[in-house]
Formats: sequence, C-alpha cells, structure tokens
Amino acid sequence: MKRLARYLPGLTAAAVLATTLVAGTAAAQPSTPTTKTVAAGMRLKFDNIADAPGTCTLGAVGTDATGRKIGITAGHCNRPPTKSPYPGVTKRVVDPTNNHPVWDWRDLAAGPIGYIRYVSADDTDGSDLAAQLEYYKQNIDYMVIEFADNVELSSTIMTVPKYGPKAGGAAYDPPNDYAPGTVVTPSVPWGKVNAIYSDSSGNPAVPPQGGIFTPTEMCHAGAITQQQNSQNNQPDSARCGVIYHVENQNMYTSGFIQPGDSGGPVWVKNQFNKWAGITSWVRAQLTPLPGVYYVYTSAKKILDDMNSKAAGFPGKGFQITNN
Repeated sequence: MKRLARYLPGLTAAAVLATTLVAGTAAAQPSTPTTKTVAAGMRLKFDNIADAPGTCTLGAVGTDATGRKIGITAGHCNRPPTKSPYPGVTKRVVDPTNNHPVWDWRDLAAGPIGYIRYVSADDTDGSDLAAQLEYYKQNIDYMVIEFADNVELSSTIMTVPKYGPKAGGAAYDPPNDYAPGTVVTPSVPWGKVNAIYSDSSGNPAVPPQGGIFTPTEMCHAGAITQQQNSQNNQPDSARCGVIYHVENQNMYTSGFIQPGDSGGPVWVKNQFNKWAGITSWVRAQLTPLPGVYYVYTSAKKILDDMNSKAAGFPGKGFQITNN
C-alpha cells in the first residue's frame, strides 16, 4: 500500500431504514416515548442509512455548560459536503439543524439518538494526501453530537454481544458482514468511564510517552475490534499498545485500530474509568521513529478546543457523565 495514511470512518453497509428527518434543534424534535440509553463504546451510524453507509464508535458522553447531552467521536466519521450522494456537515461550522442524524447501529428501529452539531475534520477524497496528513498533524479530529431528548446518558461501557451464524449458516465476520445472526451472548456491563485523565492538579492531561522500561500503554474499545473479541469469547478484552511518542497532544501508539473503531474511547492501561481520548487514524512516518502508528487524539486536546469556542458552542464546558 503506497498511501501514507488510512482514515477510519468504516465502510459498513447495514440496514436500509426509511425515516423522515425534522429540521430544528434537538429540543424542538418530536417526543419519543421510549427512553434510549447511550454510552461510550457504542457502534454508531450516520445520516441516510441507505445512501451513506458508515460506522464509527462513540468515545465519550456527558453534558455541556448549557446542560445539553453531548457525545464525542471522530470528526472524520462525517462525510464531507463535496461527497455524494449524501453530503455531511460542513466542517468547523456549527449545524443547529437535525439534518444529520446519528443512530445506534444495533438498534436502528429506535430512531436517531442525536444529531451532528460540529466536526473539526471530515473524511476527504484522497486527492491531496500530503495536505491531509499535515491537516491532521497540526489540527484536530473530533465530532460533537447533541443527543435527543429521550436519550439517557450512562457511564457504563457495555460489552459487545456475540452473534450466532448468519442466515445460511456461515459464521458472522464483523469487519465484512453487515447483517449478523441472532444474539447468543448478550451485552453485560464491562466497566465505568466516569472521569477524565488528569494531572495531579485535576486538570485534563495528555498521557506521557513514559520511559524505556516504564512505557505508557493505551487501550481502546473500538466497535469492530470489540465485536471480534466478543466473537472469540473475550468480550472484556481490549486492544492495547505503547505510546511511541506524543505530538501536538496526539498519542502515536502500537495499539492496532481498524475501520469502524474510529472515535472509540481510549484509556491508560489499568485506568479504565479515566477517559484519555479517542481513536483517530493510522499514519506512516519517518521521524522521529520510522514506522506505522495508530494515532489517538487526547481528551485534553478535544476539551481545550471546545472550551476555546464562544459561549453557546455545543460541547463547551463538557463534563463527563458519572452515574
């Protein structure tokens, strides 16, 4: 592969779901009778299910300074406005409409769980790879979701259910199959993410590289990786890797990620409850160490960026859910 980077919004074609999208703010949407619980680690779908299939992982949930219920995932999960047939949100512009819904991939029938409000970056067409790499290196990759009124936030990450064979008897293959069989092992609580990785003063911090003999290991709960773990009867096993170096508050690691894992929660090994960032992209580079790196965007970088915005920005003053 000659490309230097691979972005990870996923190319999942799930179910075809017809829906009517209502413009307006989340507060003005029609009421939904059933309460829907959301938590980090959920597998997400975006926009029009039939025309723009794609999947990512929810990284964190909480509330902002105005009390809105907020979710954070990777910005490149958004489809750029120049991409047809179904363009996404214009990057770096707050979208107050409900024209870009977000769904729980495992429960499409419940309707949208929220709406994309802001993306700092988006999926590009690959025409200028060098520019893409420099953009991600110098900037930031996150999306803000405002959840619907019927959504209840939870700090409990659930394991991924194990699915049985597909129709016809073939085994379910998470990266390639979009219609799993019936659930044979349901989700169960895995653990809580109810704090933010911080320094000794309580301020959000970037996990350090560590020393030669004491490297810092990072772990993530990407939806596709976790689905594979579940299919292998290891639902509470996470993918981990050491931090090789930190650059612009991004962590370059050996923690393998794949399409669909993007945006998923990241934590320092043995500190499961402290949200430290989200999975972002894969990057090959020559300096300071040559190799292929799996890059995580730190929670501090995301929070600093949101808090630098004007009053009323969705996500400004983000407080992670603790329940």
